[in-house]
Amino acid sequence: MQIIVINYLVAALTGIIAAAPLHITELTGGTIVTALLIGVMFIIMFYVISLSTHVAGISITTVASKMSVIFPIIFSLLIEQNDRLTSYKAAGIGLSFIAVLLTIWNTRTSEVSGLSRMGLPILLFVGMGIVDSVVKYAQFNFVTDKVSLGFTGILFATSAIIGLIVLMVKKNGFKDIINYRTIATGIILGIANFGSIYFLIRALNIRNISDHFFESSEIFAVNNTGIVSVSVITGLLLFKERLTPVNWSGILLAILAIYLLTL
Repeated sequence: MQIIVINYLVAALTGIIAAAPLHITELTGGTIVTALLIGVMFIIMFYVISLSTHVAGISITTVASKMSVIFPIIFSLLIEQNDRLTSYKAAGIGLSFIAVLLTIWNTRTSEVSGLSRMGLPILLFVGMGIVDSVVKYAQFNFVTDKVSLGFTGILFATSAIIGLIVLMVKKNGFKDIINYRTIATGIILGIANFGSIYFLIRALNIRNISDHFFESSEIFAVNNTGIVSVSVITGLLLFKERLTPVNWSGILLAILAIYLLTL
């Protein structure tokens, strides 16, 4: 939790400092309310990610959270006239559900019950899908490039404030927070976290470059494909995670599903 809080403080300061000389005062009420809502959901889901990573592993957690891409994709198809539902996208959406189930499936015995091991990734799958959909809603209705820095800063500031309150209430919540490893990890994570939202919003705002229209469903799919691929490789190489053949089939099916969503 200490690293999570430092991460959100750094992400908030990055956005607010960068936006201060620009247009932070031009944020509308709807933009601010949406940013506050996403900020609350962000820290909740970030904590669920940490629990799921501990219980189910980084590969399964990442696939479950990133396959939630089907939620914002479906949402984008509903609200954007130029985002079309093709047969490939329909097949990708269907395969996504199967991929998540196969990836988190576990027949081995463990200290944690199978239901708990599967429950956290499923909760993450649904929760992150809702978060990404709200981000898409905000981008579609309120967040232009002009106010994206301020929006992102307020979003992360909300998460940081909630995290600080949790640490204050929690016994020994601030223990070991002044530690170079904790601070360094939080800073790196905070900068990356800020960039992941800021540049996603900027990408979603792209309307026409060289006469090519980038559909939101394509951007979400490509973004999540990269995250799934790198995280699975990281889990295998750095954390020596062991996946069953069923889990592997789920991961491969997830990559295929996301590929279909880009066609």
